[in-house]
Amino acid sequence: MTRFFASLICVVAALNCCAARKCVPFGHGSVSLGEEGPFADAVEINRAYLLKEIDPARLAAEFRRAAGLPRKAHRYGGWEGGHMAGHSLGHCLSALSLIYAHTKNGEAKRKVDYLVEELWECQLANKDGYCLPIPKDKVWDRVKSGDFTAGEFDVCRWSRPLYTLDKVMRGLRDAHRAAGSARALEVERKLADWFLGVVAKLDDAQMQKLLVSEWGELNGTFVDLYVDTKDNRYLEAAKTKLFDKKAFEPLVRGEDKLDGASARAMSEKVAGLAYIGFVDGSADAVKAARTYWNAVVGSRAFPTGAFGNRERFFPQRDAERNLGNECGEMCAVCAMMRTAASLFCEDPRADKMDYVERALVNCVLSGIGRKGGEFLFYQSLKPVAEKAFSHGHHVWTCCVGAGVEAPERFAEFAYFHNASSVWVNLFLDSTLSWRAKGVTLTQKTRFPAEDRSTITVSCKGPAKFKMLVRRPSWCAAPAVKVCGAPKSVACGPDGYIVIDRTWSDGDVVEIDIPMGVRAETYADGKFVAYAKGPQILAGLTAPEFRKEDFAKRRWGDDPHRAPGGTDEPARAVLASGGMPKRPEGMKFMPLWKVYEEHYTALFPVCAAAEFQKRENARREAEKALAARKASVVDQVVIGWWPDEEAHRWNGAHDTVGENRGRKFRHAPGESGRFMYELAVDPKAKQYVEATFWGDDNGRTFELCVDWKVIATISLERKHPGQFFTERFEIPRELTAGKERVMVCFRGKKGTTWTGAVFSLAIVK
Repeated sequence: MTRFFASLICVVAALNCCAARKCVPFGHGSVSLGEEGPFADAVEINRAYLLKEIDPARLAAEFRRAAGLPRKAHRYGGWEGGHMAGHSLGHCLSALSLIYAHTKNGEAKRKVDYLVEELWECQLANKDGYCLPIPKDKVWDRVKSGDFTAGEFDVCRWSRPLYTLDKVMRGLRDAHRAAGSARALEVERKLADWFLGVVAKLDDAQMQKLLVSEWGELNGTFVDLYVDTKDNRYLEAAKTKLFDKKAFEPLVRGEDKLDGASARAMSEKVAGLAYIGFVDGSADAVKAARTYWNAVVGSRAFPTGAFGNRERFFPQRDAERNLGNECGEMCAVCAMMRTAASLFCEDPRADKMDYVERALVNCVLSGIGRKGGEFLFYQSLKPVAEKAFSHGHHVWTCCVGAGVEAPERFAEFAYFHNASSVWVNLFLDSTLSWRAKGVTLTQKTRFPAEDRSTITVSCKGPAKFKMLVRRPSWCAAPAVKVCGAPKSVACGPDGYIVIDRTWSDGDVVEIDIPMGVRAETYADGKFVAYAKGPQILAGLTAPEFRKEDFAKRRWGDDPHRAPGGTDEPARAVLASGGMPKRPEGMKFMPLWKVYEEHYTALFPVCAAAEFQKRENARREAEKALAARKASVVDQVVIGWWPDEEAHRWNGAHDTVGENRGRKFRHAPGESGRFMYELAVDPKAKQYVEATFWGDDNGRTFELCVDWKVIATISLERKHPGQFFTERFEIPRELTAGKERVMVCFRGKKGTTWTGAVFSLAIVK
């Protein structure tokens, strides 16, 4: 059995802050995850990966370098090898701390203490509380002066420094709470004070400008520091300095303005805001979190529980064309579950935990592979889909970070309580120690691999309390027995079966929750998913028209190309909506069990003739896509930051926008520019291929390859109302003997705007 620490909150302190909450999760050491079932299997794999394979010296390498200290090991690659270095240390520190809390494993404690001491050394070297791997002079000093640039995913051209700050502080929080490190709290507090000093003199406009850049759940992290220290400065910073007006004010008004917004960034911000509502009782925070919950879970989520395409919320009228390789991501879903927990404490209804269960099964468990370090960044919902898991050591995306933490947090939502009641929210093999009552609940189940569970009560004497068992929305005919006697399963609008009695040692509650197969519609009935209980069923299908097999690859196989990037033929494939087979006669398995199989999760609903029409369109589109891939040497998915960063994006004054559902990049004025590094074939004749919008007018700018101008582009409303693509020949001497070149769009004298550019490729 493993020991569990509910790191979502410090329960006792939070109760003192907001006694009006109707229930709270259990605290330190109260819940242990059992050894049976698929959740336990994922825990075992992940612990072996963290304890045996992860080198804390490599995680800390860039922190030491930035502090002027000699590195003890080479840093990891992937995101850790670039401007995102550091966030993974925070995630791993959280995961290792939780492992120690659950198991008292000595190796986990050793790694926790090592990482905390490395951060402490960095603070001593910097002499001001700073300990991050981000250069102060290039980023933080400029922020402090008020003269800085901020984009959606960067500050002063450095990728997500606030996001890294958040993850490191959260790791220190868990090292203190779960692993008992007093030094961790000291380091966290010094780091927080340093940051508050950086932003102390920023006015509201400057602070709002800074908050444009992704910052994780930093508001909630500062609230946690307030809970741990009782220092009101941290709560005030969370409520004022970290109040993102653009993101939050529409939600407070009850408005859904999410189209085009980053699904991950919004979900983490709102999770922090919901936590402020939990701790502080802020009515506006709770209202904003409810608005977000209703907008996303109520209408925007896929049947799996995930949401967004390529990290973006899209208009629901465009749902059909947004079923691709990048539908939803693990860290956004994990943040939504944290919001569910905060809202549940304020209003404990089963719909919140129905979502948590669905997301845990179909997104989190489904997103963990069979080997250590295998995590999904995105979930594919293409007509012929596959899972592209990460490598164990070479990627380090945000979802690898969320992935290493997730198994240690499986039981976080299983049980909540107040003085007289316990809520059984999840059917999870686990043990709850309710110390205030002198009661232990032992739940045995292999759910979701089976549809029954038993809960055994242990107590030294009679114990009076209510046990509230969630009646799943997907279960038409649940059955409950208490000590062998049938119990009524009628429940009120909250969706819980209430068992109110004086319990004796050895009392047993038997729960049968038959998981019948049903159909669930999506996108106003245009698609249907098949489900068994909370499990989305995947129809297994052969990759008839696939030339590549991502299921046999891993995210990051090609360091310069993120899997799933689309071009125009690929868009046609998505728009066709066709399927390789009808569901009749297909073999189905739960999506969480799929590993290297190709599958279909969403089936189009249409008449036979329309189905065949879609099939024909899809086949033609696949042929065009195959031909296209044969000619493309390399390409950039404009506005999709993982791909842009993989191609070493850089620029001046440039921004990302959206037109007709497509992202573009452009830059104002004579000094505006943006550039990418792309692969070339040193022996072939090649072209730069770019897509523009036909209504853009009066825009003249230069196209350069390795800083040599190869074309002057003038956008003069050439193709009104439509996108158009042009090719520009690259002189052979610019690619001879080279594997990569820098392609740059830049202003010239008299330039008003450079771009907008919607796609960029090197083609033969």
